[in-house]
Amino acid sequence: MKLVTVDFHTHSTFSDGYSNIETIVNYCVRKGLKAVGITDHYSHNAVKCSQIMEDLSGYFEELQSVSEMYRDKIVLMKGIEIDTRACVFDSPEECSILTSKKFDYYLFEYVTDNFGAGANFLPYKNNRMPLILLNRIRDFKKLLPKKCSVGLAHAYLHILPEKELKEAIEILIDADIFVELNSTYQNYKMEGFEKIFETDEIKLSLGSDAHTLHQIGKLTQPLKYVKEYNAEDRLVFMDGIDALEIEIRNV
Repeated sequence: MKLVTVDFHTHSTFSDGYSNIETIVNYCVRKGLKAVGITDHYSHNAVKCSQIMEDLSGYFEELQSVSEMYRDKIVLMKGIEIDTRACVFDSPEECSILTSKKFDYYLFEYVTDNFGAGANFLPYKNNRMPLILLNRIRDFKKLLPKKCSVGLAHAYLHILPEKELKEAIEILIDADIFVELNSTYQNYKMEGFEKIFETDEIKLSLGSDAHTLHQIGKLTQPLKYVKEYNAEDRLVFMDGIDALEIEIRNV
């Protein structure tokens, strides 16, 4: 499988990844990636092994340090992935913590589903409504600098009833929330997801959800869909990166 030159969803040892941040970035440089995003978990779910719950400053400072170290070789995007099942991200306390650092972007996971590590052990996991969550994310985004992006990680938007999906799309457009094409969860392949591709106003991101080095950049499948729907111009974080370097022509 061909290695794509960007990947905006990876995990380090600050959560449940197997490599530290510098090792990930060094690997990406050696493999020829032009940009990579580190997006470790912010979650009260112990299965996520989220060290950043205790050391958010340490996580952010490590991202900054490695970014500076490799600034002439690769673009390192500073991200964070928020577990909406196990984090009251818009409570005054956690909101203050989450907005205290200048992250480049925030990913929100499990907005439309409860799947994933440890899901069966989470309290109140069924008492969650996607449209309410999307509106909470929209309000959270208003607290961030304008240049900071917000997106949905591996969202299974296709499972929403038609009316709810239509409302969800309206919120995504209004709040400028991007939707990730995730090669691990393969959400982009699901029946009904084509409505996201067909809505030109919705921005898209590319992410492998890599926890190991060999997973990074394996995004040829979602790129096939990007090409099919002529959505190259909707990809986020591509400023300064030649679109041809994504190798869409070769997928």
